[in-house]
Amino acid sequence: MYSFEGKFRTTPNVSLGGARRQNTFDKEKLLRNTQKERRKREDVRQRLRGAQVIQASVRSFLSRQHLKRRLRTEFDSNVAQNASGEFNVENMKSNLRLLMFFHCPKLDDERLIWFGKKLIKEKTKWISSDDKNLSATLKVLQLSCKSIGSAGSESNITIPLRIVETLTDLELLKKAHHYKEDDVRSSVLKMWNDLIDIGYFKGILNLLSTRVPFDLEPQFDHVRAPTPLAETLLSLLVRPITLATNIGGSKVTSTSLMRDSIMKSFVREVVLGHPSTQLYYFVHPALGRMHGLPVELFVKCTREILESCQLGLPAMLGSLSRIVHPRLESASLSCFSEYLRCVRYFVVHLPTPPNSDPDSDDDSDSETEEMEYQLSHSEEGRVSTSELVRDSESVLSSELFVDFVVDRRIYESHTNETLDSICAICDHLITVKKVNVQKNKLLRTLAFSATFLRQLWNSLMTLCTKSGITGKSVPLVQLLIEGRSMNSSETSSVRSKLVVFCALFNLNLLAVPDTDFYSGVASRMTFSLPNLASIAALIRDVCLSVIKTTLPETRSHFGKYDIRSALKALSTGHPVKSDDSSKEELDIRNKFIHLFRTCRRLVKHLHTRDSRRAFIAKGSWLSNSIVIAQSNDLANRWYRRSGNENSVAAHLANSSDEDIVLSVNEARQLAVLINMPFVVPFDARVSIFTTMLQKERSGRESSRQRAIVEAGLASSTMTNEVKVRREFLYEDAFNDLSQENAPNLRKRLRVQFVNAMGLDEVGYGAGVTREFMQQVIKAGFNPTRGIFKSTAQGRLYPNPHAALVMQDADRHFFFLGRMLGKIIDEGMQVELPFASFFLCKILQRKSADVDINHLQSLDPDFYKNLMYLHDYEGDVSDLGLNFTVVDEALGVTRVTELVQNGKNISVTNRNKDMYMHLMANYKLNVQMRSPCYHFRQGLEDVVNVDWLQMFDHEEIQTLIAGAEVPIDMADLKSNTMYSAGYAADHPTIVAFWEVLPQLSNEQLSQFLLFVTSCSRPPLLGFKELDPPFCIQRGGDEDRLPSASTCVNLLKLPEYTDAETLKAKLLYCLQSQSGFELS
Repeated sequence: MYSFEGKFRTTPNVSLGGARRQNTFDKEKLLRNTQKERRKREDVRQRLRGAQVIQASVRSFLSRQHLKRRLRTEFDSNVAQNASGEFNVENMKSNLRLLMFFHCPKLDDERLIWFGKKLIKEKTKWISSDDKNLSATLKVLQLSCKSIGSAGSESNITIPLRIVETLTDLELLKKAHHYKEDDVRSSVLKMWNDLIDIGYFKGILNLLSTRVPFDLEPQFDHVRAPTPLAETLLSLLVRPITLATNIGGSKVTSTSLMRDSIMKSFVREVVLGHPSTQLYYFVHPALGRMHGLPVELFVKCTREILESCQLGLPAMLGSLSRIVHPRLESASLSCFSEYLRCVRYFVVHLPTPPNSDPDSDDDSDSETEEMEYQLSHSEEGRVSTSELVRDSESVLSSELFVDFVVDRRIYESHTNETLDSICAICDHLITVKKVNVQKNKLLRTLAFSATFLRQLWNSLMTLCTKSGITGKSVPLVQLLIEGRSMNSSETSSVRSKLVVFCALFNLNLLAVPDTDFYSGVASRMTFSLPNLASIAALIRDVCLSVIKTTLPETRSHFGKYDIRSALKALSTGHPVKSDDSSKEELDIRNKFIHLFRTCRRLVKHLHTRDSRRAFIAKGSWLSNSIVIAQSNDLANRWYRRSGNENSVAAHLANSSDEDIVLSVNEARQLAVLINMPFVVPFDARVSIFTTMLQKERSGRESSRQRAIVEAGLASSTMTNEVKVRREFLYEDAFNDLSQENAPNLRKRLRVQFVNAMGLDEVGYGAGVTREFMQQVIKAGFNPTRGIFKSTAQGRLYPNPHAALVMQDADRHFFFLGRMLGKIIDEGMQVELPFASFFLCKILQRKSADVDINHLQSLDPDFYKNLMYLHDYEGDVSDLGLNFTVVDEALGVTRVTELVQNGKNISVTNRNKDMYMHLMANYKLNVQMRSPCYHFRQGLEDVVNVDWLQMFDHEEIQTLIAGAEVPIDMADLKSNTMYSAGYAADHPTIVAFWEVLPQLSNEQLSQFLLFVTSCSRPPLLGFKELDPPFCIQRGGDEDRLPSASTCVNLLKLPEYTDAETLKAKLLYCLQSQSGFELS
């Protein structure tokens, strides 16, 4: 390029980075510039096109407005010319065409009113002149609908409403029209369909909300229109669906499709939208009592809308029930089934208020959220969401729904759809809403419906799926028990039915007394005893399977989770919240945890019945699904996890103890021991329990301290010093071992006996302690002392009137509870036959109350009298009973009212069950509450009651008193040691083992008492005797045998013949001497 500066050639620019890089940079810049220019040109073109469209629209609008003004002038001129002339159909149709083009609501309402008045006067001529499809009539109705839809509070709506009312009169159309009736009906149906598409229902509803007072009161029995206009609007609202009622037939035709379309629009606009007060309190109840409403078509269309997920507000069950309930009595079973499916959908999708979970943490915005929820859609004239939810929930407990829909119809309907719907409703109430089964009328009614429970169980057993391998049907329950995979619908179906069955059947069993339960009479029991045994086995297996599912060996089953939190959830029932799993996985896991709690409650109830009186074969409760052997490792781990916490389950989930890592297998075993210990063999549980006691004792003192104590050289701080007189043994023990003098009774006891001469007896150590403990226990629980009483069968229970015998009765109950705890803690056995109801109260986890069936262990005659009242077929009021109970103690009679003003309330056939349960509650719980509470407090002061809850009341009795079984001589002989010159082949020892089997069972018990201070053999055999039983040479044959019970030692002189040995041994056993004999 030429330069005027004298340089004819420009200096080239050299890039030191290389030519390629410079070229690349230039290319990119060029592309960017090109794109920028292209966008600018495109923006210009778009602006031009936009300007053209705007100009065209404005011109079109101005042209239309100009044309409309001209046509309005023409219309007004026609009106003026025909002001007094005759009705001319062609002129009216010409005016209609003009009106259709320029009509604007509010601006042309007066013209429409003039047209409508002329039309109404000559309606017959107009309709008869119309074509087959009523095209002209439809146009007039469309104009009226637009006017109604846009009407304000001051608009004149009389003529538009009159037009709709007149031109849709089917009878008028039939008379005036010369076509066939079916053609007329079809044309009218099509006409209604077109009107609804342009907002007919919305227009009528708009008039209801603006022209009818909103401050209405709920109406149910007698529905009255608040104003004449409201009555007119109601009739116009239902006119389309009244016509649809007369369109029958199940074939799919264009007419039936239009009929269904009209009904679905009606349901969407009138029923499923957020209602105004006028709609909710007047229209809906009125629809329920209107004879022309096709309820079956209405329910069918509602169900189809809900299943297609076209629902806007899921809290409209109250509206649906107002319309459907009054008509269900005459509805078919298929309609009933359809309705239940609608109810199921509404219930499952009911909105839950914020923070409805009682276990949820407090949130700073919770009050704001709650207020927003309460006030949502609650402006003037609208029904609040909270009220809709409340009414929806109340429907399920209404008399009509429960008594008719469920209680009566369930006997008629045998379809799976009906059963599935009821199960889904009940499962949502139980699992999500956490409704108390006993307090909810629906659940309570179903629980006592034997037909429903049998149908539900049969449905559960026949719920199958095809195996992907064999193609055969496999029960879903079996797949659940085996832990095999199922799809989500199958899992939900079997889970919901199990939850509902277990929850309802458990309530059913609570109301069945033992006399009916074991009677075998089919009319008194939902299931026979053999069926109950199979139910118990299946529910037990389901519980064990859920434990495995919740604590899987592979973490992928439920995603990431903490074993402790899962174990805590199984034990307490609280849902898992702090989890890394997805919301869907967490929801499934929590539902399985709730399933476990519900099934466990039923299986424990059946086990309690079986423990009172067996109806299931011995050993049937045991399961190998989760094996728990007699292992010390599990006992040690449980002991370390328990600590000083009151709840073992709560402490098991304590994340602060990080040094203990629970394996999945250990977590499963602990879950079984905490929740279902009866599936584990008794011997295994006893082994675990004794191991934990040993660990607890060894943790209190070192081996050096133990040796010092056993040598009798311990200081007072290491032991509890006790010095008792044999004549005042209980009183001295009560004083020395009170909580003030011996705050820690878990320490070793150092006992010194004082004989009748005031001299200290010879002997110390564990043997003296054992005798002391047994003597104190026998003296304290002796009924003659007045602290405990005995039943007619000789079983002990707390004396409810002990406070009349001694002033500090509660302290004595606390003391005896501590002493029994000390017996258990030391691994001793004492022959105390406790009443079963008392042991059950001690072992309860929460409330210590027991039911009426335990009354037979307290007073069998009184229980029999109550059962006589239960079965009494005459008039109970003739017996002259009232709601009072008479107590007599120490010559003092006291009358106590079971309910307020009970002395004036007679027992009748209607309230006799209430009287029975109140009477049993008074005898078992009210009277016993204070004694049992203080006794348990004393027991817990020494022994962790959570450990004792591994056993039922019969097993606890065995744990305390030992098993009433014959002594196994072979076991005793094989676990015997010899010392001081004796051996197994010594002549005296040979003679001893020849003599011992010759003794009676009573004499053998006396022999054990003489040697070990306990008359019954150890629960786990003589191998558990510590120290082992030993026979030592005890001098010449002129001496008597003696014993050192502290070391389980028999000092046997060297007798030369069996006759002398037997005579000397029996003399010692019958003398019942103390330790001075040795």
